[in-house]
This record gives sequence, C-alpha cells and structure tokens, in this order.
Amino acid sequence: MSRPTQLRRSSRTPTHTKKEETQGAHGLAARVLLKTSISPRAHRVAFLEEQTTRLAKRNMMVTWPWRALPLAAVLLLFLSPAASVDTVTMEAPLAGNRTIVSAGGTFMLGFFTPDAAPAGRRYLGIWYSNILARTVVWVANRRSPVVGGSPTLKINGNGSLAIVDGQGRVVWASPVMSASVLRAGSATAQLLDNGNFVLRLASAGVAWQSFDYPTDTLLPGMKLGIDFRTGLDRYMNSWRAADDPSPGEYSFRIDPSGSPEFFLYRWSTRTYGSGPWNGYQFSGVPNLRTNTLLSYQYVSTVDEAYYRYEVDDSTTILTRFVMNSSGQIQRLMWIDTTRSWSVFSSYPMDECEAYRACGAYGVCNVEQSPMCGCAEGFEPRYLKAWALRDGSGGCIRRTALNCTAGDGFAVTRNMKLPESANATVDMALGLEECRLSCLRNCACRAYASANVTSADAKGCFMWTADLLDMRQFDNGGQDLFVRLAASDLPTNSVSDNSQTAKLVEIIVPSVVALLLLLAGPVICVIKAKKNRKAIPSALNNGQVTPFGQRNHTASALNNWEITPFWQRNHVAASNDAQDSNSMRPAGQGNHQDLDLPSFVIETILYATNNFSADNKLGQGGFGPVYMVMGDLTTDKI
Repeated sequence: MSRPTQLRRSSRTPTHTKKEETQGAHGLAARVLLKTSISPRAHRVAFLEEQTTRLAKRNMMVTWPWRALPLAAVLLLFLSPAASVDTVTMEAPLAGNRTIVSAGGTFMLGFFTPDAAPAGRRYLGIWYSNILARTVVWVANRRSPVVGGSPTLKINGNGSLAIVDGQGRVVWASPVMSASVLRAGSATAQLLDNGNFVLRLASAGVAWQSFDYPTDTLLPGMKLGIDFRTGLDRYMNSWRAADDPSPGEYSFRIDPSGSPEFFLYRWSTRTYGSGPWNGYQFSGVPNLRTNTLLSYQYVSTVDEAYYRYEVDDSTTILTRFVMNSSGQIQRLMWIDTTRSWSVFSSYPMDECEAYRACGAYGVCNVEQSPMCGCAEGFEPRYLKAWALRDGSGGCIRRTALNCTAGDGFAVTRNMKLPESANATVDMALGLEECRLSCLRNCACRAYASANVTSADAKGCFMWTADLLDMRQFDNGGQDLFVRLAASDLPTNSVSDNSQTAKLVEIIVPSVVALLLLLAGPVICVIKAKKNRKAIPSALNNGQVTPFGQRNHTASALNNWEITPFWQRNHVAASNDAQDSNSMRPAGQGNHQDLDLPSFVIETILYATNNFSADNKLGQGGFGPVYMVMGDLTTDKI
C-alpha cells in the first residue's frame, strides 16, 4: 500500500497573496483527489486529516479549507466503488458487503439479511436504493441462503452467474449457456435502472435476466406469463413471511388453456380468478385500466401469453405489484410526501372474489342478500343449501335446451365473464357473427365480446360447458349472452329471429300509426252518415211516412221516442260507445244520463200535422225539416 503523498514545503516565506493562496489550495485539492482516487478510503481520510492539520498550523484555514473540504468530501463519496459501478465482470465479482447501483440510481443489488431474520443468513437481492427502509423486489437464492462466511457473486467460465459461500461452494446459479453462446465473447452482468439484472455476452446480447424469474414483485416492464417456445413460466410467488424470502403459500400465474386467464393459488388450490382479458382489461378487475400514468398490455400469440404494465416515461413515480404472504395481490405506489408505500388496489377484495363462489350458472353480487343468485332462466340446484346461504352448488336450467326449437340468448349486464378454460376465442368475428356461430353450435352455452375497445371491434368468446366463476358489478364488467330455451327467454332476449324481430319492432308500430291516421277520417264519415239517416230510419222502422200516411196504431207509436233533430249530433256523439241511433225503444235508452229531451211519436205527428207537406220547410243533408205547431218542450201545442 502506497504512502500518502507529502506536501513539499515552499522555500518562500509565508507571506502569500490571497490569489496565490487560492490557487495553491485548488492545486492541493487536485493532488489530494488524484491520489485518493487510487488509495483505500481509510488512507484517504487519514491523508486529508493530515493535510488539514498542516494547513491549520500555517493559518490557512480561513482562506481555503472551508471551500475545498466539502467539495473533496462529496467527490470522495461519488468516487466510492460501490456508488459508481453497475456491473459485475469475470475480473470483478461482487463480494461481501459490496453493492452495485443502477445508472440512474433507482435500484441497488447486493447481499442482505432480512429484518428480524436469523443472523448469518445472506441473500442476493435487488432493492430501491433511495428508500431508507429496504424494499426488496427480487431475490436470487431465496431457497438457499448463504449461512456463515462471506458470499460472492461471480460469473463462471461456463457463462452462468453463481453465488458461492465462504468455502467456495455454489449455493445458487443461473442456467449454463450453450457453447455457441459462450463463443460470442466475454460476459458481464449489469443492473439496469428498471430493476432488471441482465447477463450479457459481448456480441450475443442478453443471455439471462432477472425479469424472467420474478419472486413476489412485478415491476413495470416485467412479463407475467408463459413462453410456449421455451416453456418458461413467469409467475409471482409470495415470501413465506416478512423475514423469510423463501417460497410461500401463494402464487399468481397464468392458465394457458382456453382463453388464458390469471389465477391465484394457495399451494395448488385456486382461490381467485381474474376473468379473461377483453382487449381493455381483465373482466373481473374493472378498476384495473389504462390511465395517464399506467398502461396495461396483454399479449396472447402462438409463441407466448403474458401480461405487463408500463409507467409513462414523463413521470418518475415508483409503483409495483406485490403478491404478499397473506394471499393479497396489491398495487403499491410510493408517496414522496409521506415517504411510505400506499395501497392503490388489492385483490381479492370481497367475498364474491372467492373462486366459484356461487357454482355453475350462479352469479355473485355483494350488493344483494344473499350474495348468490342464478342466471336468467335458472334456479337453485339445492334449495335447502341455498336457504342456508350456501350457493356453491350452483343452479340448473328451468327448461332444457332444444337446438331446433327457437333457442335464444338472455343478456346480463356488468358481468365478470365466466372462467375461460372451456372457452374458445375467434378474433375474426364481430358480436352478431359471434351470436350466429354460437346459435349454430348446439353445445354453445354463452357468448360475449372478446374485444370491447370499440363498438365495431372484432373478437368473440364462446363457452361450450357450464358457466363458472361469474359475478356482477354495479359498475364495470361487460355483457354476457346466455343461451336459454324459447319459453325462458325474457323480453330483452336475443332469439334466432332477432333480425326479423328488429324489423317487426320497426314496421308494426309504423303500420299501426298509419292505420290509425287513416281510420280517423273514415270513422268520422261513417258516423256522419249514421246521424244523417237517423230520423228517416226511425220513421221507416216505425211505419210512419213523412207525408202523413199512418199505417200503425197509436199504441205502437207510444213505444218509441225521437230526439229532436237539432240535438241529434250531440246525442250521437254521446252514445258512440253504444253505437246507438237517434231513435231507440222507449225504456231501453239512457236518456236520463244524456240529460236530453225526448218525445213520443204521437206528439211529433200531431205537431207536424202527420208530417204534412204544408208543414215541410225544406230538405238538406240531414233530411226533411218540418215546422211544428206550438212548443214541444212545454207540451203546449
């Protein structure tokens, strides 16, 4: 180890000008920093103390150390190897308490011991470098901590990363590279500012990365899903406890069967399902949607199926998904003002999130009591259990389907779509084409849109087995069309003749309105003609001629009443419901209710001199008009 550089004493007397003292100070600082960049930290500190003491004796403390020492201290900090390096190489492994920091200063990688964990257990992990309370986002050797001794991370000659203990035993290693990859050149491992630790070969690119092996945390840019080409399954797995990063009870992973969907498992038992992706969000997680800060993406191809999210480049927010040890999937956001993590969302969030809570064809709704109900056209399978609020037995159809007898579809709004393991997806079909395809397939039980990004977007889900794990939201979710027998179809159903029904809905009201419009004048004309013929008809029916020829007896005439012609229209209008004539048999009319005067035919004959031609005043559209002798209303004739 080299000895500290000694300052050479000047042969000049100590009567310097202020300018000379300043220049000398900067020169001294430069020489100090040059030396410290290659000397151990302890030696640097001792050297600075020595120089400060000497300068103090020469009364130079007032002129420059108060400026130079803070600068030197800051530069010493940044020249520290732990703070300026983000890579591990074959020649420079990571040992002991040494750490590396990403270029932007966001993440740090090194060995750590969890709080409250047994002493001596060391893990290689990644955590946020600028958060005082260590927040670990990835652990390499979670199954095999280094116990005792000083651990080291190095790059082996076979192109793999390895953690060795103090005795040189390998406790963890990344996959070994192929010979062709190794020939590509030397390897380096680098910690990126997104938290990804990557192993690179000189000309072969990334050979391994920590993002492919999540632990309990999903960072922006990480993929959660399966690479079908390599069989790589990226999933989240909780810590066993807060002080134990070994694999815990809960995992969150994708099921690639049918339409891929994410499930939460406790060991091997499903406890929660996300619902299938609908082009915008998972149908069972309506609050998880793209906004100005976060964007979500789900990719499903023949090569891979995965979900990931990104943070807008213009923001510096810190966010992460965590699968905690109690079985909650939480989105956490870092709040600078409180210097703490805030829970932005958490799943499962209520009783209806329980996997298959209401059984086949059962629909869960936490706003109802009991929370389990049956889909339209179904009824509880086990009534006694249902009465005890156990809906896990599900529901059965009221009426069996008949594929050739008018089956249709009942729509239910705001739904988490059924479990997708038995669903098929056709992204070439629109919603109406989806309906027709489901209708033609007698095994099809329901359909829904697989792409709700726009009204005319294409994408079709079809289920060919029992509908499971459904719930209904107050807001969010989407429409689900469930197949029913014709007799069970509600008014909002979509049947085989839906197109015809739509035409009927348009045509029938139009025709009815037109008929009513035309019928009005016709009815008026008919009534007018009826009223016009009322008195002559009465005369003819009563065997009375308008010209005085009486061939009936007075006793017969006494059984008839005639309404005066000047009140005829009023009477006809008042008796439309009875379709009465102006003349009707006495005692059978409702003249008292009409409040109109009526006269016996005998009086009329007498007053008009038996309808004498001498009394006839004329004839119009309503028939002949006669002058009467006297006042009919007072019987004074």
